[in-house]
Amino acid sequence: TLTYHKRTHRLLCHYCGHSEVVPARCPVCGGTHLQFSGIGTERVEEQLQTFFPHIRVLRLDRDTVSGHAHEQLIAAFERGEADVLLGTQMVTKGLDFPRVTLVGVLYADSLLGRVDFRAEERAYQLLVQLMGRAGRQGLRSHIVIQTFKPETPLFSLLEAPYEAFAEKVLPLRRQYGYPPFRRLIEVRLLHRQPQLLETQAAYWAEVLQKLQIGQILGPVYAEIPRLRGYYQMQLLLKLPIQHPYLSVRETLQKTAQAHYSRWGSHSARVVFHVDP
Repeated sequence: TLTYHKRTHRLLCHYCGHSEVVPARCPVCGGTHLQFSGIGTERVEEQLQTFFPHIRVLRLDRDTVSGHAHEQLIAAFERGEADVLLGTQMVTKGLDFPRVTLVGVLYADSLLGRVDFRAEERAYQLLVQLMGRAGRQGLRSHIVIQTFKPETPLFSLLEAPYEAFAEKVLPLRRQYGYPPFRRLIEVRLLHRQPQLLETQAAYWAEVLQKLQIGQILGPVYAEIPRLRGYYQMQLLLKLPIQHPYLSVRETLQKTAQAHYSRWGSHSARVVFHVDP
């Protein structure tokens, strides 16, 4: 996926680092009427300056935090040298600004769109953390959440006790066998050639089924199927809470050794993640 960066006037892939010049015409139809759209931080900064030309804006994202720039931007905002701190999720990480009385979250629906059973939990944690960023010294404060789906149950639970959120999520976790009622082990395979990757991932699924050490889901391509030149596939192993995990680890290590012996220099790299 290529993202347009106005500062450099280039298209950049945030996953592999590939960069190229913005084409003068569409490579598919040949049209020259190209229009940039989206809600990236650069675009939001432009809109803020258009509607509020007198406010001072600091932007905090991967394009502005090279070297020690991150600390410098945070320090500048703490000193009151800007009225608005605009950024990606990195602005939520452990920052304390006593003067902040308004927090805005743009397109909060994107937090729930991930292929991850924990997406709702992580969205809840992030939004509650953001709510705590405003009004630190007892000042009256507000949080504004932009969403196309205001009926989403998560938003109505943000001001409720944590137990209310847990009571909603845990029954589904129990029903479908996810933590804290199961342990998960992800087996991820990486290879530059997708055909070899698919063959070896199918081999892993067959071997794990024969071992009968738990429920097997997959293989499927990862949420980001290709990263830095490597295609990625994954399998998910579900285990009961009470399970001899030491023996499972030894079994997976032996299976990985057999995998590398079988495929040799053509082997996919195998990575294990416990409770991903």
